[in-house]
Amino acid sequence: MKKTICIMILTALALAVFAGCAGNKAPDPFDPDAAFGKIISEVKFAGDLRDQAEYAEFVFGDAMNGGEVRMYEAGDKLADAAMFFKVNDKADLEAVKAAVDEYLASRKLEADRYNPAESAKIDKAVVWSDDTHMIVCITDDTDTVNKILNNK
Repeated sequence: MKKTICIMILTALALAVFAGCAGNKAPDPFDPDAAFGKIISEVKFAGDLRDQAEYAEFVFGDAMNGGEVRMYEAGDKLADAAMFFKVNDKADLEAVKAAVDEYLASRKLEADRYNPAESAKIDKAVVWSDDTHMIVCITDDTDTVNKILNNK
């Protein structure tokens, strides 16, 4: 009887130890807003980023349909930029994607004409999206951007 109780206690302890080591904690959900904040603070851009809220509203306003857009650009003929979009649904995101594609094509054409060295950055732009968010980043530091976006 004592032997059976000892085996049961040891088994219970072993299960408790293994359950504790398994770490059944669910991963934290990915927060696109927080990721964008990390991009702004941790990614190396060629120049100081400037808030371009008014310009973003002009460029992307028609596609936003009441959503949110944040945009930062380095200026001084540098292609570096970071953009964050939050929309109400997937259909709105398609409109934003089309506007972003048009914006990138326009920036590429401008860089090809006036500053060809910046053109490659636009070709390597990182674009991430889910159902209601999109993040666009133009920089040479794409490794850091991808690291932030992939640490979901």
